[in-house]
Amino acid sequence: MPSPGSVVLAASALTAHSWLAPVARTAGPRPGSLRAEPVVSPFEAGENSATAASEAAASLGELEFTPASVDEVLNRVRPYLVADGGDVAVVEVRSETKDVVLRLEGACGSCPSSTTTMKMGIERVLRERWPDLGSVSRDTDPENQIFDVETVENLLAPIAGAVTKLGATLTVKSAGDEPGLVEILYKGPENVRYGVELSLLDSPLVTEVRWLSA
Repeated sequence: MPSPGSVVLAASALTAHSWLAPVARTAGPRPGSLRAEPVVSPFEAGENSATAASEAAASLGELEFTPASVDEVLNRVRPYLVADGGDVAVVEVRSETKDVVLRLEGACGSCPSSTTTMKMGIERVLRERWPDLGSVSRDTDPENQIFDVETVENLLAPIAGAVTKLGATLTVKSAGDEPGLVEILYKGPENVRYGVELSLLDSPLVTEVRWLSA
């Protein structure tokens, strides 16, 4: 069994991306440390922003369902996003199903209130314009992402250097043969393997990591 010190070392080296090992998660802010003000969706505090955006979109008249017209409607939402350092871009418009895939940019992309922004602001305005609208989703949602070996390798890229320095080697053998399943050929310390697994499971695309012995 690895020593506690080695677990902490591996966790420190592998947490350069988006997850923290259990030990690190328990640590609170240092006394006197500054905390950033939370970012709040412009559509969370009340109805004013969403109503104003809807009224502005309604003034556009009849519009065909095309990427350009969707973007034109979003122009009525953008001022509220830009004011908070964010934006929205049209990724895909599916005319047969009337589904829309969007990308939240800037502060909106990482904002904890991004779901509110999508539902109460952007989706509301689009659905009022096109009542038979299909789904409105983000490009980062699992259903809009390709899940293959290259995708998993990209997920591992930020920690690849630390994995090597800690004496481990790994090769992604398969991804998506079963929903959410990744198979990895691995050789190295157990605590590093544990760190890699936590990093992968941090992605909504991955639900299981199957380890193969090198």
